[in-house]
Amino acid sequence: MYRYAITLSIICLLIPRVARSADPWPAAPIDSSRNIGAALADFEPSDAVWHPARQTIFVVDDGGRLAELDLAGNVKHMLKIGGDLEGVTLADTANPNVYVGRERDATIIEVDPDKGATGRVWRLSEMVTGKKNRRLESLTFVPNAACAAISGPDGSPYNNGRGSKFGTGGIFLAGHQGDGRIYIYDVDLAKPDSVTFINRIGPFRDNDAPLIDLSGLCFHRSTQTLYAMWDEENRVASIDISRPGFAVTRIWSLPAETIDQEGIALIDDGCESKQSRIVIAEDDKRRHRVWLVQRFPVGPCVAAAQPTTRKSD
Repeated sequence: MYRYAITLSIICLLIPRVARSADPWPAAPIDSSRNIGAALADFEPSDAVWHPARQTIFVVDDGGRLAELDLAGNVKHMLKIGGDLEGVTLADTANPNVYVGRERDATIIEVDPDKGATGRVWRLSEMVTGKKNRRLESLTFVPNAACAAISGPDGSPYNNGRGSKFGTGGIFLAGHQGDGRIYIYDVDLAKPDSVTFINRIGPFRDNDAPLIDLSGLCFHRSTQTLYAMWDEENRVASIDISRPGFAVTRIWSLPAETIDQEGIALIDDGCESKQSRIVIAEDDKRRHRVWLVQRFPVGPCVAAAQPTTRKSD
């Protein structure tokens, strides 16, 4: 009986908590926002990340390209990486490279933003399940300081809550579009294809309905909050990763004017305002839409999380 109680407790920890049903879109309306992706010809935006050191947005597309945009919508760089790219993130603050996620073989690819792919890749074999076009769909990075509650399937903290055991500076989270789960990995960035699978979390729920079409992830460093987005369900949520199993704290409906939402990034505009600019990338090569939206609400800042060289990924 005691063993059953322990097992049930562990299962409960790994089931994401349910938030109330979705609230209305809380930020500025789309009709007053700027489409900074208009210059991306024949480009299907599928994820985005803010690069504070360069003051630019990196966007990947289904055709294997990585674009760098300034906030006025000018294309600064365009790199051909190859494959169906669906995720992009930054890693540790001391690392200048960008990391992109390729969907079908669930692979992370290291990219020098000025030169191209470095040749280092890491395969996330646990994500190679289901339909080939519904696998790795999003990617983000959580610094070590925010990894205390990340745990393995048995509920025990990974690496005693200290984050990466490889000295990477943090942990990668990858979203699976087919099963709606977040897959958690420790990646040795000094050694290609050296990866430790930690756990999978989800799927999350909006009231009693499962949220499956997980299309975007973004970790906001200043508030230590994870944001997730679902395309088909038209939802975005804030998630507290400091609780075992992760806890959804708020769910909003995405703007009705947006479609095929597959990328999300937050630009940290300071703690005092409790607001951020948010980027929403639409996977539609006919429209080339990467929205820069004002006044998205964010929680209070966590003092220990405030970075020195970059603020959000």
